[in-house]
Amino acid sequence: PDAVLVHEGERVIEASGPLGRLLARPAHTLVGERLADLVVPADRARVVAHLAEGDETPIEASLVADAGAAAVPCELHPRTLVADGGVARLVVVRD
Repeated sequence: PDAVLVHEGERVIEASGPLGRLLARPAHTLVGERLADLVVPADRARVVAHLAEGDETPIEASLVADAGAAAVPCELHPRTLVADGGVARLVVVRD
């Protein structure tokens, strides 16, 4: 299964089990994290700008795994979700 997260603004509100396994940490610990903090510093500004613009094209970046684990190179596939007047972003993460 794909690794998936959902964020509103800069905070993760949902994270799938496969994403947790990919980042070597329980998925529930990702909820509430700033999305930017999940991206390695070298890729952070580029990814944040891409997502903030609402761009839905895939973008390559490395994500921060749990302490002691190597960064994980991935392809992020963002999509905008609109429901009940609110906007969130779904990001499918493929390694």
